[in-house]
Amino acid sequence: MGSERVHQKCGVALCLALLTLLVASVLNPFRPTLEQTVVAIRAEFPRAPLIEPRQLEKWLNDSRRSSPQLLDVRAPEEFAVSHLPGAVRVEPAQRTKTLLRTLDTSRPAVIYCTVGYRSSQIADQMLVLGYTNVSVLKGAIFAWANAGLPLVDERGRATPLVHPYSDTYAGMLKPEHRFPISKMTSLVKDFVPRMDPARAGYSMTLLVLFLSWETLWPFFGFFRGHSRVRIAHAARNLALGALNTLLIAVLFVKLWAMAAAWAEMNGFGLLHWLRLTGWARLPAAVLLLDAWTYFWHRLNHAVPVFWFFHRAHHSELRVDVTSASRFHPGELVFSSALRLPLIALFGVHLGELALYEMLMFAVVQFHHANVRLPKTIERALCWLIVTPNMHRVHHSRSQPETDSNFSAFLSVWDRIFRTWRWREDPEAISYGLEGFDTPEQHNLRGLLKTPLR
Repeated sequence: MGSERVHQKCGVALCLALLTLLVASVLNPFRPTLEQTVVAIRAEFPRAPLIEPRQLEKWLNDSRRSSPQLLDVRAPEEFAVSHLPGAVRVEPAQRTKTLLRTLDTSRPAVIYCTVGYRSSQIADQMLVLGYTNVSVLKGAIFAWANAGLPLVDERGRATPLVHPYSDTYAGMLKPEHRFPISKMTSLVKDFVPRMDPARAGYSMTLLVLFLSWETLWPFFGFFRGHSRVRIAHAARNLALGALNTLLIAVLFVKLWAMAAAWAEMNGFGLLHWLRLTGWARLPAAVLLLDAWTYFWHRLNHAVPVFWFFHRAHHSELRVDVTSASRFHPGELVFSSALRLPLIALFGVHLGELALYEMLMFAVVQFHHANVRLPKTIERALCWLIVTPNMHRVHHSRSQPETDSNFSAFLSVWDRIFRTWRWREDPEAISYGLEGFDTPEQHNLRGLLKTPLR
């Protein structure tokens, strides 16, 4: 009884702390400077050479040197407001290989965007593909405009204005250079980020792969002959996943980027203190993030307030690949808010977080998938990553089994902290939670009401 009260008090305290954090971020959001943003981008893309605005200006005005190709990788409406004289707009979403085919490879290229992220990303890909004569404009068009250097609009007329992309970015521009944009445009830019085609394709490919595998070699036959039930089940889970993705994009992605930029600017965090670089740094970042994921999962089972939300995932009666998206939005808000101080404490870069998310996402879909593996392969794999039979134990109705196998990506944490559990008869496992068996509890409305039951 005393232990339960302690857990309840801890849960209430954490909820209050998270609520305070969210309110503070909305009422008084931290807006990074252009200099802080440049440092954060440089940490993620250290290979692409940078060129200062004044250096580029001298180069363009030097008749003794061949002028570089200026590539603007912003949206059409941004390019129309202003761009560097002589620049050519490049569609940001196009493949880098396609871009290289349109370039004069005998001439150098300077690439820029709004603040430097997209241009650094593309330049990095160009370097990988062998085009080494490329530079990134440091601070991008914002730094160029702030330095008072010439700009032209879509008709070639001189203009001091720059499209600020959104209200969040506008603070990086001097007031006299801010082109006015509508509140709706700013809202869309700030809170509905463009979908990275490569990442979207990666997610869709994994989903189709596991759905096909489940159809051909299912472990449980609960959808056999019930295609309509399977479609409704998948649609509900994927709709909940889409809602969660939008929620995270709206509330947290930029806050995560700001936390990473602050840690980089101040040399704060474990990875900075250890001075890890290159291939030593990336595995360390993945291990730190995965260890936290394990402990966060345990907290969801130990603290009643968190368990109320996590039940939406464990009440699933037919676990399949789409169940990997079945989480209550409240749980995602808690976990995403707690990541803010952890990003700073660990000193991880946003790119490292993104890579970890992609790796974990693939494994989470795999171990939720209703697929059958040969026993020898399953037992070998589960020494490294979480496998379907290992995670099926975690979804058991039996509480001792539910409170085991908390790992999400690497399985080592359960072995280290003695929460590992294995069953030789996974076919006998019964999914779900007692008291959550009615159809009304498993539609979208019922899932959102799960914490109130």
